[in-house]
Amino acid sequence: MVKMKSKKSWIRIFESVISLLIILFALIFFISNQTVKISDEEKAREILIIILYNIETNETTRNFVINNDTSNLNYSISNQINSISPNYNFSFCITLPYLTCKNFYPYELPPKKEIFSDSILISYIYNNQVNSTKLVLYIWKK
Repeated sequence: MVKMKSKKSWIRIFESVISLLIILFALIFFISNQTVKISDEEKAREILIIILYNIETNETTRNFVINNDTSNLNYSISNQINSISPNYNFSFCITLPYLTCKNFYPYELPPKKEIFSDSILISYIYNNQVNSTKLVLYIWKK
């Protein structure tokens, strides 16, 4: 009788250990997936910051935005993204600061993709008036 109870208790301990291991593996799996998502977001944020900073500080690319020169701006952004991380695609919009983007260049935004965006406001003087233009940049993994 004592042996039977001892055997049952060992089986219960074994079941508990197995269930604990299953829970730990599930937690490790979900945490590791979360880490990958965070690093993707950090990488995208870094790309956006670098490209927008370069546009903001480079007189030529600033003028592309001010003059709404989408083809040259597209070429410039494309070169920058390819040199930083070629596995990202992009789209952008140039508009007035108080408007939302409706026309995207060179691509429409893709459905069912995780899209990251950031914007800059470029101010300039034209005919003795201060004007502003907003550039919104969108990036996503290919």
